[in-house]
Amino acid sequence: TMAKTYSLTHNHNENVKYSKLSHNHFNKINRHPHKKYAYYSLAIAYNNIGNFNKSEAIYNELIDSAKINCDTTFLVDVLESYSNLLWYSRNFNQAKLIFKSIQKNYNKALSVASTAHLADIYTIENNQDSASYYLSLAKLNASCNKDSIAIMIANYDYAFANEDYKKAINFQQE
Repeated sequence: TMAKTYSLTHNHNENVKYSKLSHNHFNKINRHPHKKYAYYSLAIAYNNIGNFNKSEAIYNELIDSAKINCDTTFLVDVLESYSNLLWYSRNFNQAKLIFKSIQKNYNKALSVASTAHLADIYTIENNQDSASYYLSLAKLNASCNKDSIAIMIANYDYAFANEDYKKAINFQQE
């Protein structure tokens, strides 16, 4: 879709525009699976432009709908994406609760980016053993540039928290 194209090219304002159009279109023709994914894309698009309030409102609607419809697969995807929004908006405690809930209640491995975000949260909490564990797990499963960015941020924060400033600077320059 056009919205996806704008998302991949980081043209976030156009992504919002076309995500809205897509969602409205699928609502008009009542295509349920398509409209929920279009709405999900809109939540991500709002997150990408930093409109966390609109993004969070959509995520909450999607989570409620997925629970009502017993759509566990979609629910877990939305919860993981939502917890990343919480991480970006620096709501670390809530993000951690959701990340851990996904692992425990749904027996699902987190994405590499989410695993790196969880490592970063443990670093912020000064829980270096857990931070090291999740950072190693993220590195082990990394396969693309998007993964590398999340890992670089977690590596930097971990090195900085452990007062290894030279290493932290090296991660910042990668």
